[in-house]
Amino acid sequence: MNSGLQQIAIANCLEWLEQGYLDNRYSREAAEHLFERAVARMSQTGQFDSYSSWVEAYCHNREELDEFMQRNGSDDPLALEAKDKYDQISRRLGTDIEEYRETSSTSRGTRVRYREN
Repeated sequence: MNSGLQQIAIANCLEWLEQGYLDNRYSREAAEHLFERAVARMSQTGQFDSYSSWVEAYCHNREELDEFMQRNGSDDPLALEAKDKYDQISRRLGTDIEEYRETSSTSRGTRVRYREN
């Protein structure tokens, strides 16, 4: 599948999730919880059992998702708009957990570390 189409689909899912609390179908906290758990379960099995906690799984998977959404997979204006939409909404929905995620870049690549407060 074209990565541009995947980026559009991911951004649309986040938009629908956020719209749910904006339309008062559920609380903002519920939307944040759904987003965080969905990211934590981004794996072939839908589980986060290779990590010690869902927060650690979220931290690692969020970094990979952010990287994927920044790829230049398409010059399609809809894909470019989707990337911006993802950046904005993921920042709003992932704010509570971000304090646990610490990244560092080296010549060997980017490392994600889970940090307890």
